[in-house]
Amino acid sequence: MFSETKLSYWGNQAFTPKSYLSSANSNSTNSLFREIQRKFEWNTENTLTYHNKFGLHNLNVLLGQGYYEYNISYGQNTTYKNLPTNNWQEASFNFDIAPSDKTSNAWDGKQTHKASYFGRVVYDYDNKYLFTGTIRRDGSSKFGRNNHWGNFPAMSLGWNVSNENFWPENNVVNSFKLRGGYGILGNDGIDNFQFANFLVAGSNYTFGDNIIHVGYAPSTLENPDLKWERTSQFNIAADLKVF
Repeated sequence: MFSETKLSYWGNQAFTPKSYLSSANSNSTNSLFREIQRKFEWNTENTLTYHNKFGLHNLNVLLGQGYYEYNISYGQNTTYKNLPTNNWQEASFNFDIAPSDKTSNAWDGKQTHKASYFGRVVYDYDNKYLFTGTIRRDGSSKFGRNNHWGNFPAMSLGWNVSNENFWPENNVVNSFKLRGGYGILGNDGIDNFQFANFLVAGSNYTFGDNIIHVGYAPSTLENPDLKWERTSQFNIAADLKVF
């Protein structure tokens, strides 16, 4: 079992004094600004392995499950204007100023999560014939209800030619292996909620009495079929160790 947590805090503070450089470059009010943000992420993985050697056969099997939470975050900032001091060392949010000179903003992060099931089989016969197969089934909150999950298999084959009985001993090529593989990778690197349909304000209208009513309209069409980006890769190679 493996678990990891990440917690971070950061922010900034700035004071802008009253200033006058010229009629076109002046600042008639001072201001004190402070911002604080927090972000928390965590994940856990659980794996089970099995290894056995029987005769000339070697077998290693791994099964696992993972869960990942991202961007559990929030932030807020506050600005005070017209403080009764123009010295940054004396500037403070403890000053009692008019409510109209106070502004504040707050926001929450867009939380996402992912779940995974995965397995791997590694097999070889007498260290001559090699096979590795993997499978992942990943689910992401970034996709529509029809395609939360994606399956991503991969496999590779290898042949240690230099371990065959017919391979002559020599001082030039000490090891020779042929190998090839094929796999599919998944990518969920898109913005959150691209599959969803949201209503946004701004579509005001008049009805009957010619009074303007606040209206809402869809920002985009829903796309429940938005799915994982899939990339496949195939390779063939030869490994040589000489001298």
